[in-house]
Amino acid sequence: MIVAFLYTKDIALINGVCSKTARQYIHDINAQYQLPSHKFVSLKAYCDYFMADERHVIARLEAKYGKDGG
Repeated sequence: MIVAFLYTKDIALINGVCSKTARQYIHDINAQYQLPSHKFVSLKAYCDYFMADERHVIARLEAKYGKDGG
């Protein structure tokens, strides 16, 4: 699975939070790195913000959605 961007549902899953909190995280990450306001963030920006290992984030998503993303 190639992950480029994380959306609200992905962040809610990874962090174990509700959608509203996940949306706030997206807003906070975009503000922190002075990125345009979007409904998603890059995997790199997410991992930098939360000091998370990209491999662990991808593994968490693959555990939920499978390696093919479906």
